Amino acid sequence: MLPTYNMIKFSSEMKKIRNESGFTIDYVAFTTHISHTAIKSLEKGNTIPKIETLLSLSNFYGRDLIELLNTCKESYQILDFYKLLNQYMANDDKILLKKTAKEVSDFLETEDLKHVDYKKLIQLKMLFRGLELSSTCSAQTPKLIEEALTLLTEALKVSNANFSIDNFQQFKYFSVEYNILFSISSLLGLRRQCKESNQILLHILNYFTSLSNQDSYYRSFTIKCLYMIAYNYHRVNEHDKALEYADRGINFCLENETFQSLTLLLARKSTALFYLGNKDWKIYRTQTLSLLEIQKRNDLKIKYDSIFEKLNENQK
Repeated sequence: MLPTYNMIKFSSEMKKIRNESGFTIDYVAFTTHISHTAIKSLEKGNTIPKIETLLSLSNFYGRDLIELLNTCKESYQILDFYKLLNQYMANDDKILLKKTAKEVSDFLETEDLKHVDYKKLIQLKMLFRGLELSSTCSAQTPKLIEEALTLLTEALKVSNANFSIDNFQQFKYFSVEYNILFSISSLLGLRRQCKESNQILLHILNYFTSLSNQDSYYRSFTIKCLYMIAYNYHRVNEHDKALEYADRGINFCLENETFQSLTLLLARKSTALFYLGNKDWKIYRTQTLSLLEIQKRNDLKIKYDSIFEKLNENQK
């Protein structure tokens, strides 16, 4: 997640330095052991150079090319898009999602994109479009689910060309790619491919729990994974497993002193206990509704009140 650079300016300076030194590309390549293609691509502004490449060339030319690259910084727009993506994933803010999707699309329409990682922008555009579609999906919209899955799968193929849902464990992922994986798992759950969905969620969860330092973004993602795993087990009537992961999520919230998604996890625990025939389900129903009232989330309170009322009627 690097800032964007004016690679036209940087490449022009690189070519000027080489010409003033009186060297050919072949000579520079031979001496530095950097490929002819890499140097040519760098002088055309087609790529952002790796640090090791800049260090080798800096030693060769006797110039600080890392500092030169820093003088060509344009903006932190791509980084800002990543931050907005993480904010949406943490809070499910659909207004923010729509706004950011448009900003990414508009940014792609600008004329001076040679100074950015174009593939990253394409991946972001596909991801945000996939997220927009996902936000309107339900079990009753199979064609929409398929369209969103296709977009998100293609977004992952930008960085992992051979990616497929079946072989997802073969690849290493970065932060934005975990967002894509999570979105894919959510859609698979809607399509009742709960086993496949949970395999992806557990893969993500294992990665996050392996991190020595979890910031608020990783903590929120961990909670969402635990909730979704519990929900998938509910979908396939494995209520003991749903209870297990709901409890793990609740404990994680309490340990990290966060209310984020706690109400959803309490509701999931209440539902699991109901189906397991445990009368304590009403305790967690009350906790869910009380917490929603404190948070002034009236729409969600009405929704869960209706769900719990149906459960109560079924018990009579």
